[in-house]
Amino acid sequence: MLIRALSERCRSLLRHRTTAALAAVAFMVAGTSVYSYDATPDVLRVEEDWELILDEPSNSISAPQMMTVMSPKEDLGDLYGMVTWNYREIPSFYSGGLQLQSWSDDLFLYSKNFHEGEFSTKGETITWTQSLKVNNNILTLRIKNGQSDTWGSFGGTQMQLSELILVNNLNSYSPETSVENSAVTYGAYRVVRLRIKEVRYYDADNNLISTDSASRVVHERPSNN
Repeated sequence: MLIRALSERCRSLLRHRTTAALAAVAFMVAGTSVYSYDATPDVLRVEEDWELILDEPSNSISAPQMMTVMSPKEDLGDLYGMVTWNYREIPSFYSGGLQLQSWSDDLFLYSKNFHEGEFSTKGETITWTQSLKVNNNILTLRIKNGQSDTWGSFGGTQMQLSELILVNNLNSYSPETSVENSAVTYGAYRVVRLRIKEVRYYDADNNLISTDSASRVVHERPSNN
């Protein structure tokens, strides 16, 4: 099936889209917080606030489809999480809903399916928070605070995956890795914008370390003007 082929091809290209390791772990963006691991506690949890704005979805062709990726490191060479939106692909393709997946480099580990509804509302805006947390070498990918017309409110402790990982902090996390490896994989012209609105960093006691409010765009449809 063309839809499945497109999805698999996009996922197979993930490793080739990841950039080299960052030159420094301290950075400053205008209007955002300064983050320096030398002067702050270890990062144990990272939250990304996402926004998806649709134009005119089509449930007759299951479009659009997208994936969002989140890694504890600056690349996808080890354990990372992926979420497919408006389709589920493992072990077989099904339209609608979303699927959480865990991967270790090219090795698929586990998946969970949630909901079955397909995008069908013109101009719909879907928002959610995507988080990674490490605790005693267990990495957890979670979706929470989701809001949509298609699925209503979604996310929470039931919408998560956990895997063993050989790291004890998220100090090497980079939001650029999330942006560079996430994509609208099918029906991109039906998406106005897919972006990360804000990133937050927390310590072991759930204290907020810093907030990065820079808008990071994964996909934006060109204006007709």
